[in-house]
Amino acid sequence: MLGALAEMESDRLSERIGHGWQHLRNSQKAVNPPWGYTVIENRHCLDHAPFLCLLEDREEWSKAKMARFVIDAFLRQKTTRKALREINEKFGVANFSRGRGRHTQHHFRFSPGGLTTYLHNPVLRGHLCYLRKRGGKTLTQDKWTIVYNTHPDQALITEQEYHLICEILNQNKLVRGYGTTAPKYPLSGLMRCAECRAVMYSMSSGRGRGLPGKNYYYQCRQWRDRSCNQKTV
Repeated sequence: MLGALAEMESDRLSERIGHGWQHLRNSQKAVNPPWGYTVIENRHCLDHAPFLCLLEDREEWSKAKMARFVIDAFLRQKTTRKALREINEKFGVANFSRGRGRHTQHHFRFSPGGLTTYLHNPVLRGHLCYLRKRGGKTLTQDKWTIVYNTHPDQALITEQEYHLICEILNQNKLVRGYGTTAPKYPLSGLMRCAECRAVMYSMSSGRGRGLPGKNYYYQCRQWRDRSCNQKTV
């Protein structure tokens, strides 16, 4: 009897949560603002409050200004990892966590996959969105319920820029970096770093000292973002 009552209460709780989200959709209230935004009167607005002061020039940055810098860095570098390297070198914001007994350093707040998900967020283009389904590594547009043009005056990305971002990301899925034709290797993305447990990818470099050919090796993803001391294996 107690098990049946617990199951019934769990079902009622699920229904209440579903009704609550449906009420938000019907009333078109903003929730869960992405980086660079805040919610004011149930509407997504750019967060222009001072957030960070750079040591090099004492310039104050808001979350909205930093968010636009993230977008511009990706459009300049054409890959998520190079963009993160530029972002980390610019702001140098870091926090520390422990995973599997090892000390790991993470810069800023984005991983390569997290940056991809962020760039796909419809809020950045002036639309209101609610998550419809999960699954896969990134939250693309087909996984959102979108209400269009709810805050176009607060958009960080234009539709033209978004189409360019999608083109770059789709190209990067086929090759190892934008504009390159180097093949992928079978163990790339399957090996993990012994220092920080991050995924490792195949790399190549010249042999040096006039020797022909190239050296091939696997490199830690966190080191490529300057977040791990273990460069190669």
